[in-house]
Amino acid sequence: MLNSPASTFEDIELHAMNSCAFERYKHFIKNINRIFQIVRITSLNIDLSYSSVDLLIDFINRLPYLNSLSVSCLPLLELNNSTNKSSKFNSVSNNNNIKKINLEKMIAFEQIQFLIDLCPHIEYLQVGCTSNFNSEMFKRFVLIKNNMKKIVKLYLLCLYISTADEKMIEKFQTMIDLERLISDYSIKRVLNKIYFQWK
Repeated sequence: MLNSPASTFEDIELHAMNSCAFERYKHFIKNINRIFQIVRITSLNIDLSYSSVDLLIDFINRLPYLNSLSVSCLPLLELNNSTNKSSKFNSVSNNNNIKKINLEKMIAFEQIQFLIDLCPHIEYLQVGCTSNFNSEMFKRFVLIKNNMKKIVKLYLLCLYISTADEKMIEKFQTMIDLERLISDYSIKRVLNKIYFQWK
């Protein structure tokens, strides 16, 4: 019987593609919980299209080596209820060590707020944005560290915007400098991705 993670296992990515209700997933997770303790799962890719954020919280709670999280869909309706104020949410938030987060499609900024509250050790945040992403939304991202003191480790933001171009970069840079939002930063575009780094 193994009491600690086997050193022969490499880091593993777990894909939880959503095709059943939370209760069925909960039963499945309970049955393979021992495997979660033995196998070093460091990356979780999860789809919550037909499920609850409770499933995400449950997975994170049971995966002690998790450092990377990718979420394809995050239900908006649940983010404002008591879930994020529950003792389990607070326990998971305090004890996980997730440093890299990818939200494949952002519908509202509350989704970002939820993920940051859940994973306060975040260092790298990648967000898929809609084509109508604008200067005010970008401004919220730039000021994210100022407004959320607990995420002091966040240093790199990657925004995936299908319409990204050099004019957009110039516009964002002008806004930051004119409004003196922050002084020490870098911003660059690689294809459809805008990388913003706090220094």
